[in-house]
Amino acid sequence: MEVVPRHSKPLFPIESRIKDIPVVDSYRYLGVLFDNKLTGDKQIEFVNRKIHFLTSRLAPLLYKVSTDYKINLWKTLIRPLFSYTLPLMAHNNCTRVAKLERHLKFSFKKFVGLSITTEDKVLKKLIDFNVIKLAKEQEHCALNKWRQRLLRAPLIEKGEKKKEVCTPLLPKVFTRYNNIQKSRSKHCNYSCINSAEHLKKVHNLPVPPTTILIEELERDFPRSSKKPRPLLLKEREGRIYCYLSLILRHISLCI
Repeated sequence: MEVVPRHSKPLFPIESRIKDIPVVDSYRYLGVLFDNKLTGDKQIEFVNRKIHFLTSRLAPLLYKVSTDYKINLWKTLIRPLFSYTLPLMAHNNCTRVAKLERHLKFSFKKFVGLSITTEDKVLKKLIDFNVIKLAKEQEHCALNKWRQRLLRAPLIEKGEKKKEVCTPLLPKVFTRYNNIQKSRSKHCNYSCINSAEHLKKVHNLPVPPTTILIEELERDFPRSSKKPRPLLLKEREGRIYCYLSLILRHISLCI
């Protein structure tokens, strides 16, 4: 495979041969599908097919488990697929980075069951999607390992360990609450969205937006109380159902 600059043409035609070695436009190396301009597009296409396969096979399980369980499952099964693509983005252009971030968020929403219109501020409460930051951290770690290997010295990790966004403990009903707040209002002839601001201002329904709800659940039902996970989930589920019942009652009256 001939690696060429982004706006240049390859010198050797694809499918030609050089000393019986075929010239190709992409090559898989250590699990990463590289193209001849190192754009990462082919790797993203492969990852998307893999995500679709995993999501369809795990659909019966994802339907039953809590939201935080689905998030942790996504971190375990899906995010590592994107990790192989991150090194290509460390020095890539903004368009490619934005494209990868868009695919990353879409896969997360699809896997967890969140509405496609869920805002970024909600996603930031659940997981870190800063592609540039993640790429630089991975590049820095790889360079340190390579320098230590060249010196034939044992690897010494310096600096603080990476702090991940802690997954909030969220029951299954959380996704329903979030998705209803992204749906169109039947009472207003579908011209408005059932957001917390709209419900409170127009219909006098005191329900919090999704981001405030996450903070409220973490504050009122903290993990530091050392309660078992099923009990905490039950308490948080009850709080969400209180708000959800108000919205559903309002929607049923509008039909």
